[in-house]
Amino acid sequence: MKEYIWFLKIYFRHQPVTMVSILLLYILMYSLQPLELLLVQRIIVSLGHQSEILAIAGLILAYILVYSLKNIQYSFSLLFIELLENKVGAMLQRSLFDAIAKADLCKLDQADYLLQIERAKDTVWFKLTNAVNDVFHFLGSVAGFCMSALIIVRLGVLYLLAFIVLGLLYNYFVKKNTKEHIDLMKRQEHEDRKLKYLSNLMQDRSNQKEIRSFKIFDWLETKRLGKFDEIRDIDLAFSKKWTVIGCLWSGLMIGLENSILLVMCYGVALTTLTVDQLIVLSQGQGQIIVGINAFAEFFSQAQKNKIYINEFKELITPEESGIPAGPNPALARAKTVMELQHVSFSYGDHSPALKDINLRVGKGESIVLVGENGSGKSTLAKVMAGLLKPTEGIVRKNCATATAAFQDYAKFEFSVRDNVGIGDVTRINDNDKIKEATIKGQISHVIEQYPKRLDTILGKKFDADGIDMSEGQWQKVAISRAFMRDADFIIFDEPSASLDALSEIQQFNNIGKYFRGKSVVLVSHRIGIAKLADRIVFMKHGEIVEEGTHAELMQLNGEYCSFFMNQAKWYDTGDQVI
Repeated sequence: MKEYIWFLKIYFRHQPVTMVSILLLYILMYSLQPLELLLVQRIIVSLGHQSEILAIAGLILAYILVYSLKNIQYSFSLLFIELLENKVGAMLQRSLFDAIAKADLCKLDQADYLLQIERAKDTVWFKLTNAVNDVFHFLGSVAGFCMSALIIVRLGVLYLLAFIVLGLLYNYFVKKNTKEHIDLMKRQEHEDRKLKYLSNLMQDRSNQKEIRSFKIFDWLETKRLGKFDEIRDIDLAFSKKWTVIGCLWSGLMIGLENSILLVMCYGVALTTLTVDQLIVLSQGQGQIIVGINAFAEFFSQAQKNKIYINEFKELITPEESGIPAGPNPALARAKTVMELQHVSFSYGDHSPALKDINLRVGKGESIVLVGENGSGKSTLAKVMAGLLKPTEGIVRKNCATATAAFQDYAKFEFSVRDNVGIGDVTRINDNDKIKEATIKGQISHVIEQYPKRLDTILGKKFDADGIDMSEGQWQKVAISRAFMRDADFIIFDEPSASLDALSEIQQFNNIGKYFRGKSVVLVSHRIGIAKLADRIVFMKHGEIVEEGTHAELMQLNGEYCSFFMNQAKWYDTGDQVI
């Protein structure tokens, strides 16, 4: 029950008055049920003794009042539960998204982690609020059970024991069903994920070109239906099995209940019980069994919820950052904005993408990371940006502000203003700054042609009049974001991967011009651009194998020189290498 204690503390901390109000309402609501029993008994006794009509009428009015009050209280409790769901649920969802924003970037490539996020969102909005409601129902049931038990004990302890045994026998069935259902849920989780993937394939716009070009719709649909039928058959088998068991068990329980009823009727015939006591016992039996059912249902549901609550708790638990926060005095004295010491990184269980990286970035220094595809350049850039946490080693930084532009940039279905302005959200409404950034990013001439200019929506998902930009234009928007912030340290990971050669040269000239005096780390697949940097870092198989200026590395006649000469022949225009 420690999982329930954890989230109940959160709810009580944020909504103490609402929580106490709901608890009192539920206890009162369940306590009214035994009170109904007593009133029914008094009404029957009064009728049998031919009491005054006013006394009988008073008892009937009291019964109607208790019955009405119980239903009114239930409506109020639903209102309070809705308030909890909106207030605390919104706060917990914020905690979830905060955790996602701080999570290691690698996790967002893991199907299991993405599935955990989906389950966590469902937990926040439904399971946690339902769990709170379950707790209140449970506590109310305890109060109602105790009061009903006291009433029945006055008529005979054996009756109470018989009713409790009935309730326990019934819930033995519930327990077995719950255990098997949880096991089924665990087994089916993987198959449900496959079905969801296949369903998304059929509707995702990005897949339609291949689906239609290769005419594989029927093939995919056959796979989807096959998986759907497989899951359906498992569910049907489970339902059929427990329907049969449920019918047999219900028959047994009905037989036992009727046997107890016959015993009570026999007691009336022997005058050891009165009619009013028979009615109280008959209704009390139902309340005792319902109470035990409520206990069993609560603990059964708690076992199911425990899995989701633990997962949600682990998900929102903050991780340690790969880069220590705050300025570093030692780096400041050395005029260094970032230092990596013996840094290694692996994607999951795969071989290391980075191996024992040692690198310093000086204040105002420009560094270009070059190397073959898969050499670890982009991974190193993401580690330096704090997006990936090193598997081993230390990353220290000494800069007040930093920004970055990546080759796998985000395409937000927002306005041009928002898409560029997010580079510095404090100035997202500063039109002059945004226009300046688009000029530096070489996209302003395109935006000026749009009827709504900065207010133009990019993408057609939410606006039929939205603009679909080309990949090259989107990349310029992404680069413009980096120009929004007056950062001390800038990382460009293949910022021109979607640009033509001439646009790329202009883009790098702009980077050199507008970030002069700043610390810049640039990843590029075009070797000729490396000559513009203060220092070149050549990587191979996740390691730094050479570093220095272009002239120094060419004179070394090593890996960089060979790589440069092999590429140069493809981009030699006669007067420059691009």
